Amino acid sequence: MRPTKEMILETKQLVSETDRNIRQIIKANDLQLNSLRNREDRDPNLNRKLIYGSAILIAFLLSYTIYRFFFFE
Repeated sequence: MRPTKEMILETKQLVSETDRNIRQIIKANDLQLNSLRNREDRDPNLNRKLIYGSAILIAFLLSYTIYRFFFFE
């Protein structure tokens, strides 16, 4: 059975619609990727502050524990 002109036109329309949908999905994914990259660019500073803050807090607690152990026991 040979394809008719209507079948060919319908197939072309489906292909162009699918192509349009794929381009929209790719564009949306690119926007999400860019926003994720922007967040990752800001995150190291926040992570560094959290790590340094935690390290200072742990050092303070250890020094206080050592102080209590040697001077109050």
